[in-house]
Amino acid sequence: MKSTILKYLVWGICILGSQKLYAQISKIKFATPVKDSVTTTASSITFSGIVLQKPFGKLTINNRPIKIYNTGTFAVKIDSLQIGMNAIDVVYLDKSNQSQQTFLVTKTLPVKAQPTKSFAIDYVNTYPENIRWAQIGDMIQINAKATPGMQLSCNSTPLYEENKGINSLGIYKGSYIVRKEDTGKNFRLDLKLEDSIKKNSLVQQVGSPIRILTNDNLYGHTIGKLPYMNFGYGDDRLGGAKMTYLDSLIPFVVSGKIGTNYKVKLSDAQYAYIPESNFVLDSASQIPDETILSGNWRVEPRTDGDILNINLEQRRPYSSITEVNPSRLLIDIYGTVSNTNWITKLQGLKVIKNIWYEQLPNNILRVFIDLNSSQQWGYDIHYEGNNLVVFLKKGPKSNNWKDITIAIDAGHGGENLGADGLTGALEKDVTLTMALKLSKKLQALGAKVVMTRTKDTTLSMVERITQLKAASPDLLVSLHCNSAGNPFTQGNSTYYRYIGFATLSEYIHKEMLKLGLEDYGNIGSFNFALSGPTNYINALNELAFISNPEDEEKLLNPIWQDKMVQATVTGISNFLNANIPGKEPKLKRKK
Repeated sequence: MKSTILKYLVWGICILGSQKLYAQISKIKFATPVKDSVTTTASSITFSGIVLQKPFGKLTINNRPIKIYNTGTFAVKIDSLQIGMNAIDVVYLDKSNQSQQTFLVTKTLPVKAQPTKSFAIDYVNTYPENIRWAQIGDMIQINAKATPGMQLSCNSTPLYEENKGINSLGIYKGSYIVRKEDTGKNFRLDLKLEDSIKKNSLVQQVGSPIRILTNDNLYGHTIGKLPYMNFGYGDDRLGGAKMTYLDSLIPFVVSGKIGTNYKVKLSDAQYAYIPESNFVLDSASQIPDETILSGNWRVEPRTDGDILNINLEQRRPYSSITEVNPSRLLIDIYGTVSNTNWITKLQGLKVIKNIWYEQLPNNILRVFIDLNSSQQWGYDIHYEGNNLVVFLKKGPKSNNWKDITIAIDAGHGGENLGADGLTGALEKDVTLTMALKLSKKLQALGAKVVMTRTKDTTLSMVERITQLKAASPDLLVSLHCNSAGNPFTQGNSTYYRYIGFATLSEYIHKEMLKLGLEDYGNIGSFNFALSGPTNYINALNELAFISNPEDEEKLLNPIWQDKMVQATVTGISNFLNANIPGKEPKLKRKK
């Protein structure tokens, strides 16, 4: 009892003396916490910010010395917060004076979830969300919170209460299967809550009206410069998980619509999702055949690679994957049945070792292309009329720098600022500085360099990809700075999308780690827009975390910038040396 009284007495004194308690340290700008008084359920709190004037003095938090980096930034985690009020003293001492600021951090216990008290439905979530069109037989999953111990149903389909009993929170789950009688343009999901004892009931509508598609299928086709398919309707900051880029004018049967994505049919057992910006509905007079036949194939050499022509009756959607050990490209052509009676291979092929197909169930024609080289250098799939054309790129003729074309992408730019550090440094500026240094270094070695931007300009991903495809580089390195909500996360990471392109990022990552950077990983299947094209090998180099004080200090230090550039160049050199026969590319070393 005495300790409780004492705690509130101290709290009252602090409030009465608030002018002294909340005195600001004018030479420090705090990023976290953002206020002098904070309430949290966590056992720790992070203090981070920047000292605004040089020379830097000494900083302590609760008598603990805190490191100030050369940029003036700092970050520290204060652990072991106690339930109730915690007074944390920040003291800054320089030659002129000592200043102090006290933060009040109140730790509370997490609020436990409570059951719905009144007769009500608190919330309803559907999966998928934002359903606009659906078909008979589609399943809609439902998760709702309502008064415990009741009966909850969706359009007469009962939902089931989790942990039914005294401790129930009133969480109801279930699924609804779209039925034939639901057809109509204004079908809605209705949740009905019933109390069988008190004879109460209420009905709540869920979402917007849903259009139920009947047997009269809708059709459409792809449009735009870079249409693509997603595996599902999920989304995050990188967008939905992309299945493949496509050519335009490819017809599809439309099976539904989730938000702004059309659900399209690939086969009886497989669907994909295409953004409405890359798709247009067709009239009834443009209905494609449900299944088409493939004709004969022809494989021939070209100066820069090999070409495969697959004759089809109509355009059909496709997807592709790369494989290693053995090095191989697989292409699935949907809605297609083989009528291929021969495959003509001309002499002089440089990339293709062997080629054949298998007819899979559900009218999927799978193309197998075995490659001569263990390292894949890129490929392109497109239509010329109704012929599906697959171009497989050969590697550079030697690993001398003069025979190599390297594309460099400086991440973000213009209105796209990217991440920022505690100093206020912007990712778009750091990446441009590093890209220009990398370009200068590679050109000095004799390589041909293509850059997506050389100044602070705004470029969309479509503009960058279009520019890169036109340049047709041997490889692309995209430079970025990583960022995290936790200022203690740090290190280098590299990224690739396709397993056939993984080795470039691996070599770069190894060299970056030799600098002493923390290992944040070489990350595959990465859904970054510039990692999507298959036309050239590509790697994303997240140099370091601009959100971490130590990493940011390195990113802004010209000496460290040069080290990171050299590590990237060495990684590229090692990759070329390992995968192209011939004289090793020479690296100019400083004496």
